Amino acid sequence: MQPTRIIGFFLAAVMVSFSNVSFADDDDTTLDNYLQSKATPVEERPLYLVNEENGFYLGAAAGVSLSDLQDNRLVTYVESITNNIHGYDFVSNGKYHPNFLMGINGGYEFRLSSHFFLDLGLGAYGFDSRIGKTSTDGKISHSIKDGVSGITRDGDSFIYSYNITSFRTMFETKLKYKIKRFLPFVTLGVGPAWNKAESFSAQTSISPPGFRAYAANRKTSFAYQLGCGIDLQLSEENYKDYVGVYYVYTYLGKISFGGLEKTAGSGLGAGTIITHNIMLNYTHRF
Repeated sequence: MQPTRIIGFFLAAVMVSFSNVSFADDDDTTLDNYLQSKATPVEERPLYLVNEENGFYLGAAAGVSLSDLQDNRLVTYVESITNNIHGYDFVSNGKYHPNFLMGINGGYEFRLSSHFFLDLGLGAYGFDSRIGKTSTDGKISHSIKDGVSGITRDGDSFIYSYNITSFRTMFETKLKYKIKRFLPFVTLGVGPAWNKAESFSAQTSISPPGFRAYAANRKTSFAYQLGCGIDLQLSEENYKDYVGVYYVYTYLGKISFGGLEKTAGSGLGAGTIITHNIMLNYTHRF
């Protein structure tokens, strides 16, 4: 047999063999489906978890309160026999007086959207004689106006001090915006404050008329607070526990001492109480 005929028969056989092989796309698809069915599914993990529903919360806060007592004033006293007028000019040594402040709060959280949350609740905060006092001190300048001649002369100057305690209950609202694990917020609260002025004393060896006997006094005032801060979700998986830091400005109303305990005369006003508070807080959501 000639070589050319042998080569021809060989090529024909190869072509027939390749004509029985299929390169259809369906075979590739079947292979992909098979591999996917054997693979272990991988669960997609979110960057952070959020509370999908509304719910209750409970928290606690503690920090430093700087009290502005604004107590510069002039108090006068008139002697009943001589009609001499005694003036006592109170001048505080400083505006801000640090004190430890603590409180608790609780309420209900509303989820407004995927990022905005609103808390509505109650908070109770205070500083009192059991955990610390806000005290002030300063200098008193004593002047005496003669009841007959009308001539005024200077008396002694001496140091004074007293304590202010305060407790307040606030109806609070807190608007938060969630950015991953961080929640910056603004807060507003209104409610009653129970203030007390007590422990008045003066460092003097004499007993000026109408002085040194101011009685402790309590007063209920309207109070409000404004603040801002940021909360931190403790972990990516745990959306129930948060810690945070915030500043809050608080107006606590006015307070004054009672009348003189032993002599008739004017009472001593301690003025308006304003506090600037730096607080740390912990919140648990149910």
